[in-house]
Amino acid sequence: MKATNKVRVGVVGLGMGRWHLQNYAQSSNTQVVALCDIDKERLEAAKQEYGVERVFTDFRKLVAMDELDAITVATPNCLHAPITIAALKAGKHVLVEKPMAMSAAEAETMVKEAKSAKRNLMMHFNYRFTPEHFWLKRQIESGEMGEIYFGKAFYKRRRGIPALGSWFTQKKMAGGGALYDIGVHILDLALWLMDYPKVKQVRGVSYSKFGPEMAKQAGKKFDVDDLSSGFIEFQDGAALFLEASWASNVITDEVYTELYGTKGGLTTQGGTKFFHEANGAQLDSTPSRLAPVENPQQHFVDCILEGKPPICPGEHGLAVQRILDAIYASAKK
Repeated sequence: MKATNKVRVGVVGLGMGRWHLQNYAQSSNTQVVALCDIDKERLEAAKQEYGVERVFTDFRKLVAMDELDAITVATPNCLHAPITIAALKAGKHVLVEKPMAMSAAEAETMVKEAKSAKRNLMMHFNYRFTPEHFWLKRQIESGEMGEIYFGKAFYKRRRGIPALGSWFTQKKMAGGGALYDIGVHILDLALWLMDYPKVKQVRGVSYSKFGPEMAKQAGKKFDVDDLSSGFIEFQDGAALFLEASWASNVITDEVYTELYGTKGGLTTQGGTKFFHEANGAQLDSTPSRLAPVENPQQHFVDCILEGKPPICPGEHGLAVQRILDAIYASAKK
């Protein structure tokens, strides 16, 4: 890496991993040297498209490569922890897809392993990486919001269960349903804008009203939630309402975050907007002439080369995982 000033990367999992691969391929300081997937046809197609010589169907062989500095883990959720831990033990930096793991216990082990190995462990919380969301973050950091005391985060689909019968809808491989798949995105975005306050308590409900019947009719398996919701109270007195659904009888699909502050407020519903007061008047602001932001893969690589921690550290993934676990635990009780 020092000789070429490039980070040598391997990608494990070429479903979602194809998006990672595309971004790495566009980076001038990244060299993709190895790929891994159990689907041989998909593996061969990626090998030919991106000109990667080393390919594997066993992640252990990829992780053992001395020629690798870092890996992306973009596999089914049940493999996030074992692959990440193996890579960290082998001295590799890791970028792992969301959710971090199957449980907070697994996530804690991943964070501890990263600290022990002195390697970066970055979460792929890609919803942060937009010019509009960085603009909102700057408004908050400048003090324009004042004290953030309440928020709402929604990701609702009228009908949008991913790959019915695949690993997404099987608890043993996914760990959870809508909450794990899409709830993670909006939860992290809201927590990041709120500067990841410490959690006091969580209440949750979880339902599976549409997936089981749809799966039964198709001869598929579905044993996860298709809607989960949580109310999160923080130690500083703030609170956040979260809702994630793959299927519910709503008028339209919606993805948005709203935060209320003592000096201003923000929403991503129908565009990015910031509300505040100036000279006794209520004003609405929208971002303009925004500079582009680097994608998560480029950020991951730059952090390795510059020896700095990523903005989506494993600790954030662990905090999210603890909330997910708490919502399911509360719903079960």
